[in-house]
Amino acid sequence: MIRELRNQLKSFNRLQLFFLFLAAYFICHWLFQCITLIYYPIATEYRDWGSINLSNALYDQSSPYSFSAGPPFFYIYGLVFPLLAGGLSWGIHVDIFLITKLLVCTCAILTAVLIASEIYHLSGQLLLAILGFTAALWTVSAINAVFTLNPAPCGLLITLLSLSQIRKSQSYFSILMVALGTVLAFYTKQYFVYICAPIFLFLFANTGLKKSLIYGFLFISILIISILLINQIYPAYFYATILAQFYAVGGGWDHARSQFILFFNQYWPLIILIFIYLVRRVKNHSSWSQGENLYLLVLLIAAICLIPLGRNTGAFLSYYYQLALPALIIIGLVSLSQLRSILTRNFFIISVIIFSIFHGELLGYRPIYSEQALLKWSRANQIIADTKGPKLISTPILAPIMGDSLLLDNGHSECYVGLDAPSKSLDKIFPKRHSYFNSFKSHFDAIERQISQKEFNLITTTKDFHPMISSEILEANYIKLETIDLQTCGQTWVTEFWVPKN
Repeated sequence: MIRELRNQLKSFNRLQLFFLFLAAYFICHWLFQCITLIYYPIATEYRDWGSINLSNALYDQSSPYSFSAGPPFFYIYGLVFPLLAGGLSWGIHVDIFLITKLLVCTCAILTAVLIASEIYHLSGQLLLAILGFTAALWTVSAINAVFTLNPAPCGLLITLLSLSQIRKSQSYFSILMVALGTVLAFYTKQYFVYICAPIFLFLFANTGLKKSLIYGFLFISILIISILLINQIYPAYFYATILAQFYAVGGGWDHARSQFILFFNQYWPLIILIFIYLVRRVKNHSSWSQGENLYLLVLLIAAICLIPLGRNTGAFLSYYYQLALPALIIIGLVSLSQLRSILTRNFFIISVIIFSIFHGELLGYRPIYSEQALLKWSRANQIIADTKGPKLISTPILAPIMGDSLLLDNGHSECYVGLDAPSKSLDKIFPKRHSYFNSFKSHFDAIERQISQKEFNLITTTKDFHPMISSEILEANYIKLETIDLQTCGQTWVTEFWVPKN
């Protein structure tokens, strides 16, 4: 294989070498941004601290998903990513914030390597594999950010490992491993469980009913066993991660339409390549390879899942990046290898490079955090450090520098209201949901009483964004000391610092 790669490199013409240079330049730029973010001890996104909060709780001999232990904890995603990050931090004695950033970056790079490998095995062309690597670097990212500390990169890696394995082998052992991978994907970020459908259909189409049913049986069995075990260890786990989604996922169809239009505008080269690929296959009545069939099924099921998920106003384009874009990159670039016209191929190659550069903001690059922005973070840190006595942090972006403050919101706490959504059927499935909701409400009511009694010497809030504290109670008892605009990648949060009235 190494000899084949070397021969392909030698056969590149000048234009292909130029494309290769652009791709390499983009990759180096992306890695530089990652390193820059990793070494800054500040948040990269508003909800970053949620997974770190859970990692600390899991390895602190406490029960974060308990009906009795308090104060109540909330995190709407799965256990796998926080367990990995916390375990690495505990095992090699590295700061949890740093190790979580490193884990996200590693997952992003391994995902890109895996997508490139799949493209190479299906197309046999090194240049297209490199293009796939550059494009895949942004499947785990939100707009204007290199990466955020949520479990999506880890979940996407597990998903692609499962798909790659079932493509290469449909043995009983592989089916068992892929069934386990599907369950792990579910416990990383819930919607990654969608891969069960394309894998089942792939096995049914290529190996017959028997192996597809075996996969379905193994997947459901492992899932049921895991549910029973988790209910014993963390009895409130599914209340926080499943029931709360009724609140966390929501929005209008206008939002879904705007996401689809923007996604098409950004990825039209790959989408057009998919249409060309399908038309040529139907027109020529040629046989479809197993690998191409698998990723076409993945793309189809992902598109179906995006119909309801696209309404979620809290995750702009992230579902498109995580569900549809990996398969779109793989099939799009594989179909590119089958184009006969050199001019057409070069047009699409440069188009793919351009959209990768667009995501990397390469043409308008600026330091992720300017000196002025860092000074604002230093000022926020100074205010917290200089304040003696009880402090309440109600914005998760300050969690990395909160010191001994009480953290009211880890970025997911506001989702607890989803526990109380009216539904008789949910009452049967989650019989303790109202009492669980009341434990959260009592906790936040107690915080408000402390605010009314001016027990906190400092309170921080994020203006006009998921208020966890009543503005009336806060303004009646506290005055605004200072307002600082704090930057997290491409977002800026108006952070307010409040002190008691005399």
